[in-house]
Amino acid sequence: MKRARKTGAAAVLLICLTLLLTATAEAGFRKVKVNSRSYYRYYTSKTNYIKGKKGASGTKAYLRWRFLNLRKNGKTATYCFDENGIMQTGWKRLAVLKTDSRTKKKTQRIEWYYFDSSGKMYKNRTKNGHYLQSNGAMLTNGVANGVYYGADGSAVPGYHQKATGGSFVKNGKKGTKFRKYDGSYASKEWLCIKKNGKYGWYYFYTNGYLAKNKWLGTRHVDKNGMWDKTKAS
Repeated sequence: MKRARKTGAAAVLLICLTLLLTATAEAGFRKVKVNSRSYYRYYTSKTNYIKGKKGASGTKAYLRWRFLNLRKNGKTATYCFDENGIMQTGWKRLAVLKTDSRTKKKTQRIEWYYFDSSGKMYKNRTKNGHYLQSNGAMLTNGVANGVYYGADGSAVPGYHQKATGGSFVKNGKKGTKFRKYDGSYASKEWLCIKKNGKYGWYYFYTNGYLAKNKWLGTRHVDKNGMWDKTKAS
């Protein structure tokens, strides 16, 4: 009787192990045809695959997309799948959920991303003159590697140039201005200035005074007027 029980338990264990190995072997990227076109999906089992929520729209549109870090060809990267489980490639304008660093409030935003032909999301690099940040979203109205990218994500010519020469000029309690090497004062502009051995971005109002401890659009300048890149709206 005891021998029969042991044999039965071993058989059950073998079946479970076989099922586990089968499921594992069938998991991964798989080429499929949808409406006569070939795509890739990521299967977690023989019939189940990763996908977003079908029909999600409005303030819940971000649920249509599933972002996942997956291992492919020995390397881990971020991939995106739509409501039909189709792996995304090329430039994509997607709805995503973002958390405000100040209020911690979560809001839906529309961002541009780029996925290469294998589905891998580009990060910390440029593509077609646009910069993809560490989270993959295209940078707009911000600076990366000393280059300023405007509202459409394109690099703004000349903005990366540092202010050569010049000096800060304090005017009592009124504030601080920056006198350029040619004698003119900075006005209504951002300048990358070397101060105390470190380069930083500073903004000067139309009247020439330096902005301090303020939010200027999506950028925050600290008490010394330097843009604090650790803060973002």
